[in-house]
Amino acid sequence: IRIWLYQKKGIPNLFTCNQHLKLYQKTIKELLYQFNTFQAFYKWKSFFLSLSRKEKSILNASIMSEANNWEFVFESWYFDCILSKYEREIGPFHQNNRQIIELSKLNVLLKQMQQNKITDLWANQQQNSINKFKIQKGNINSLYNYKKNKQYDRKNSLRKIIYTDFDLFTDFFPVVMVNPVVSSSVLPLKEGLFDIVIFDEASQLRLEDTYTAYIRGKFKIITGDVHQMPPSNYFGKEIALDIDDNDEDLDEIYELPDDSLEMADKESLLQYGIDSGFDKSYLDFHYRSRHPYLIEFSNAAFYGSRLTAMPERYEYKPIRFLQINGLYKKNRTNPKEAKAVINILFDNLYPNKNGEYPSVGIATFNIDQRNLILEMIHNKCYMDKEKNIKHEKLKKSGLFIKNLENIQGDERDIIIISTTFGINAEGKFRQSFGPINQMKGYKLLNVIITRAKHRLYLCTSIPSKYFSRYKEEIMITGNLGKAVFYSYLAYAKAIENGDHEARENILKLLEEHCAEGKPYLKSNFAESPFEQAVYEYLINFVEKKRIKTRYKFGGFKIDFVILSKTNEKPIIAIECDGAQYDNTEEAYAYDIYRQKIIENRIGLHYYKIWSTNWWMAPQEEVQKLVKFINLIDTKNNSLSKEEKFLINDEHVTITDEPITNLLENVQLIENKELHS
Repeated sequence: IRIWLYQKKGIPNLFTCNQHLKLYQKTIKELLYQFNTFQAFYKWKSFFLSLSRKEKSILNASIMSEANNWEFVFESWYFDCILSKYEREIGPFHQNNRQIIELSKLNVLLKQMQQNKITDLWANQQQNSINKFKIQKGNINSLYNYKKNKQYDRKNSLRKIIYTDFDLFTDFFPVVMVNPVVSSSVLPLKEGLFDIVIFDEASQLRLEDTYTAYIRGKFKIITGDVHQMPPSNYFGKEIALDIDDNDEDLDEIYELPDDSLEMADKESLLQYGIDSGFDKSYLDFHYRSRHPYLIEFSNAAFYGSRLTAMPERYEYKPIRFLQINGLYKKNRTNPKEAKAVINILFDNLYPNKNGEYPSVGIATFNIDQRNLILEMIHNKCYMDKEKNIKHEKLKKSGLFIKNLENIQGDERDIIIISTTFGINAEGKFRQSFGPINQMKGYKLLNVIITRAKHRLYLCTSIPSKYFSRYKEEIMITGNLGKAVFYSYLAYAKAIENGDHEARENILKLLEEHCAEGKPYLKSNFAESPFEQAVYEYLINFVEKKRIKTRYKFGGFKIDFVILSKTNEKPIIAIECDGAQYDNTEEAYAYDIYRQKIIENRIGLHYYKIWSTNWWMAPQEEVQKLVKFINLIDTKNNSLSKEEKFLINDEHVTITDEPITNLLENVQLIENKELHS
């Protein structure tokens, strides 16, 4: 009957019917199995159909992209659209300085906002502490009152105030600057008392003196220089810094015993930090010296040439070498050198346009020479009213006279050094330079020659035939002792004579024997095709002799420098963007910093060429550059009075009048004043 029914309906045969049934059965099973998925699909389809046309197009584009992470695809597309939108408004990215200028302004604004935020938080914290103190302990005025009051029998000391309510004190004074002794005697001895404890000049701090301050901090920051002086008693309080010339075994006397506490491994807090494996962070930019010559000797000799020196603003001699040839007397003084120092102080230093004198420091190689110079200054001021007035002004500007053991941490515009040692009355020269001859005595030299910001005068009586043998000495001992001392004398003389080849050879020799290893290799990329293309276009519009490529300013190298038409001095710095330094996330910060140094420190006009602009329209870009150069050429590029002060000081006055008995002169003047 079934067969007859199927045949009546036109079904060709039973076999085909069975195949269809199986197929339908399989489909129904799959639908039942995927019912949950179907529900999800139904919801998705309902959602999709409810969208607007633009929203559907976004989803269709995401589907067509076959991406696994639609969220990432959408973010990428969204940010690209945002960038494209603003690019049309402010111009193409990486084709002008607008973004860098804007970032620079935002950086200044951010700093100000941070300051305001900190100030607000500080004010609120103070007020909350006052309210809390009033509730618990009474009127805050009584605690900080210097007079006797009902609550306190006498005026309160700082120690009393701190111990009464330390939290109140630190809420008002969140940053406390004290030396280790005050920290131990005034602040509560509690581990982790402060969030951060910072130790400055840690190479001169003994571990036993700083331990109690050390444990008071949750986090410790130790700053210092391993190539500067260790604690002040490192060379031994019992050991004289100068001894009688008749002693034969000078170097052996200056060696400290093996069991000396000063020779312990942890000679300082800084050494303790290094040996303890603290994380190190180097400050590779040197800011004190206003001329690279003032730091490049130490940079090559002790720091592996890793320091980036700031460029000079104008051309002048930052180091003046004066061969005095004075006698080194038995009382360990050199009167002729002392007189040369006095002449420089009174006859070769001039005030600036505001009538203020530069800050001056006088450094000697022993305390006896320092005392002699003090006496000579005293004598000059007694004899001459004008010199006395000048001396008072110099003291107001920061004049000091110190021996080399006490000069670390000081800096002055001008440093005058008296090396003191020389040929004695018997015509002999003893190559004994006190603690400098010790293994770590080079640190004393490093400190004394890096104190000057603008200029250093070096007065010496050491015969040139001795210090000219610096190369042989370096080959034997390296950058230590008299070898590196002689090298510095030769270096200063090369600068005085304008012998750049000799100066470079000395620096190269020091780099090869630097204790830190091979010279630090900075990023120094070869000239790029972009820079070559710019140069080839530029020489068609600007005289070739006015264009200097890869121009070195201190630790900086500038792609192009344009010289002035009038005095052939650099007036324009031209930088090309490129992969050599624009391949990091911090590239914008480096660009801002570099431009700031070039404009503010060197005093050049700054111009940057963007490669994306150049390759599209080189003729148009070079015309913009030439227009900028012509505009700067019309400006006055004369030097300021402060610049003339250093440049015009080419002849140092060293008079050779006889040196009188200083003590007798002073006594004579005092007697006259007493009788009058």
